[in-house]
Amino acid sequence: AFMWMVRCDGGQLADQFFEQGVVAVGWGEVGNLSGLTREQVIQKVQATWPDHKFRKAVMIGSMLHKLASVFKKGDQVVTYDPSKRTYSVGHIVGEYMYSPHAENGAAHRRDVNWENNIDRDSLSVPTKNNLGSTLTIFEITGQAENEFKSLINGKPTILSAQNKFVAEEPEMDTKDLL
Repeated sequence: AFMWMVRCDGGQLADQFFEQGVVAVGWGEVGNLSGLTREQVIQKVQATWPDHKFRKAVMIGSMLHKLASVFKKGDQVVTYDPSKRTYSVGHIVGEYMYSPHAENGAAHRRDVNWENNIDRDSLSVPTKNNLGSTLTIFEITGQAENEFKSLINGKPTILSAQNKFVAEEPEMDTKDLL
């Protein structure tokens, strides 16, 4: 299973996500994306906003395609609430939905079971930097993913001198080696 970051309006819709049990993004004018390939989604973005530069259309189309077709039930999803300085983590529990009349224009949606909140200050600087991407949707991998999973599982974490995340190993008694 994958771990995805989904932010809408810089995290301003976090409360809506929790109240409705969803992750959602805008760009609703593009229409329903069910069953479309990445290339077809990009073409719809280009047709909807012909003034967008090609690279911007590819970026938007790629993110929309991930939410509509790449996300799977069971994948973990993370969103950030800047007002509380917390990351919330849940699991995707529903298929892609298109809701053209959704509140705040967040038309492209997935149902989510929100399960954990993680204080931003409990994360290492490299992880905070990684999560600071301006993208609306991106995959969380490597150190950041491992750090989230350790915090979710209640395992203590330590930051090394370089402020790199290290999963804390249980103390080993020398008797165990005999």
